[in-house]
Amino acid sequence: MKLEERVNPIVITDTETNRKYTLDFNRETVRFAEERGFSWDEVGDKPATMVPLIWYTAFRRYDPRISLDKTTKLLEDLGGMKPSWVVRLRELYNQALTSLIAQDTAEGEEEEAKNARLTVEL
Repeated sequence: MKLEERVNPIVITDTETNRKYTLDFNRETVRFAEERGFSWDEVGDKPATMVPLIWYTAFRRYDPRISLDKTTKLLEDLGGMKPSWVVRLRELYNQALTSLIAQDTAEGEEEEAKNARLTVEL
């Protein structure tokens, strides 16, 4: 089974303060977003709600105490969300989910459990 390459996080640097912000996701930040109603299916229908929410939650992986007001201000200072950022955030979000959902093996390959002490029979 071929492992996919790691998607690099988004890094934002505030040139006035030299502060770096890293935007990425893990299972906890994905869960945080979903608990607050985030859905990729609704980004086009509810951009005023979903874009700031996914932007905010991406900061929380490395800065869990950052405020929504702070991330909203940063997004405004950057001139809004660029399409390429949406694509990267979605890739990062999906990458965080890969540890939750196992990938199917190719036909004819034996499936091996990640944890050898547990087996699954269907």
